[in-house]
Amino acid sequence: MAANHYDTLGVKKGATADEIKKAFRRLARKHHPDAGGSEDRFKEVNEAYEVLSDPEKRKQYDEYGQYFGGNVPPGGGAGGPGPGGFGGFPGGGYQTVDMGDFGDLLGGMFGGGGFGGTTRGRRAPQARRGSDLTYEVALTFDESLTGASTKVDVQRAKPLTVQIPAGVTDGGKIRFKGKGEPGSAGGPAGDLYVVTRIKKHPYFSREGADVVLDLPVTITEAALGAQLEIPTPDGRVKFKVAPGTQDGKVYKLPGKGAPRLKGGGCGDMRVRVKVEVPKGLDGEQRRLLEEFAASRGSADDIRSHLK
Repeated sequence: MAANHYDTLGVKKGATADEIKKAFRRLARKHHPDAGGSEDRFKEVNEAYEVLSDPEKRKQYDEYGQYFGGNVPPGGGAGGPGPGGFGGFPGGGYQTVDMGDFGDLLGGMFGGGGFGGTTRGRRAPQARRGSDLTYEVALTFDESLTGASTKVDVQRAKPLTVQIPAGVTDGGKIRFKGKGEPGSAGGPAGDLYVVTRIKKHPYFSREGADVVLDLPVTITEAALGAQLEIPTPDGRVKFKVAPGTQDGKVYKLPGKGAPRLKGGGCGDMRVRVKVEVPKGLDGEQRRLLEEFAASRGSADDIRSHLK
């Protein structure tokens, strides 16, 4: 018998019944032989719970301490204090714990199998698959394109390192088979699902495997054309805006997008032109634009199709 049942369960002497039950469940799960624990340690935990979960037995234990259950104090005789021995058990003998008494508690944790192999009135435990786990990881936009190695805390002895593949999207789910909760009674482990959350980029966005860039251009650049330098996921490149480019025009740079998760190379980069109309014109600038409009005449009747 353990020297101190409260220490065995890791609770204080004044612990509530609910605190004792929670401590027992946690330790029983940890030390159950079907989960790879120690049978001796599991029996100690069960013995402590058998006493402390019963108000009368707990009262006797609190009163007699180390002499509860038949351990003979100096001059106490074989039966201990009182004619019935300690704890109300004749002769001071400690009551044997029947593991079947814990069916409601252990059955839910270990698949209804109870402790060890076959116990009185119970069948041997059946193999059960472990539970699946879901965990979210935050990635930068660049990491979503290149892939990343990250640690996931899945309530194991130490964090699990997983490899996030290149090309993941925001809200995407990656399955790692057998990395979830361990099974019981020889059952397989569950799976781990990692959900990726991609941080917003200052100017890039994603549409599937395509990377999108909104490119501001001036009226003169759109009208006359321009040679610009723009960013891509692979670095900065030269980019030509054709003369007469309209607002919303989309240029495509093949293969400059994100890797496709299922293979097949990379998506494209799409450059979407946003023509910026100047504000706060001074007198001279306004005069020049008016002269330009007058010189165009009917050629700028862009709403003729609405008449």
